[in-house]
Amino acid sequence: MRKNVEIVWLEDNINDVDHEERVEHVEEKIKEKGYVPNIITAPTLQIAQELILNPETRIDFFVSDYNLGENEKGEPETGLDYLLEVRKNKSFKEFFILYSNNTKETITAGLIEKLNEEKINTNLFSNFAFISLDASLVQIENEFSNAIDTCLSRWDELNAIRGMYMYEHAELEYELRDKLRIKSEERIDYKVLFNRFKSNFKQQSSLYKNKNLKRVFDDIFADWDNSIEERNLLAHAKEKYDSQAGFFLQSELNNRVKLHENQLDKKRRELVKLKEIALKIIKEPGRVTSYVSNTKVS
Repeated sequence: MRKNVEIVWLEDNINDVDHEERVEHVEEKIKEKGYVPNIITAPTLQIAQELILNPETRIDFFVSDYNLGENEKGEPETGLDYLLEVRKNKSFKEFFILYSNNTKETITAGLIEKLNEEKINTNLFSNFAFISLDASLVQIENEFSNAIDTCLSRWDELNAIRGMYMYEHAELEYELRDKLRIKSEERIDYKVLFNRFKSNFKQQSSLYKNKNLKRVFDDIFADWDNSIEERNLLAHAKEKYDSQAGFFLQSELNNRVKLHENQLDKKRRELVKLKEIALKIIKEPGRVTSYVSNTKVS
């Protein structure tokens, strides 16, 4: 399960303060859900079109202004033109957010007119949301937040968190093997690697001799150890339902270990931050304390 959310944002006025605030809000919303946003800004329709034609460019969803001015021929261009290009490029599952200063009624009329003119298949408008900027800031931010919740809803399934645990810990296991100089043909359990690294660190690192730093590292190692256990238990879990708690995963090895659907955002944030801190310990332990002091895991 990937944690990076790749976004193409088509906006011809990229230095506008309101646009910068919208981008910041979208980034924060995605981070709150435990993902890492990567927004590629396209200032022209041509640049945005080139991005979807590149087969190596992975895009999870699109955001576009409706009013894009005119092209070199003096013809008006809109975000609707980009939506049609995206769908014609067989990108049907990717969510598309279109926004405009016009009212929803005005844009709806324009969409209907476009449909009639070009005889467009209405299926092209699946996975689509329109946001009118003719509203209060709070309303606009809520609209964007709701749209992001919708477009990332397929990422929020309980089973997806299992893949994320496997992916993040697989990278940590690789780094531990490299740090401990374990040969590729040697089969050593990840938990054994972790315990060996932890033991070496406690015995050899001068940082661990400092009483205050020792507490910091002990807490991190405890969180890391617990996360490894969660990963192992989630590999043997079943999805269940409770009328009060809703859907949740329960370990088949330890029925006290449960992961509820409403905990996914928090769990993703914790996992991402834990991996970042664990990598710091492996590669540059001297920077761990300054990193931890500027990072909120929960």
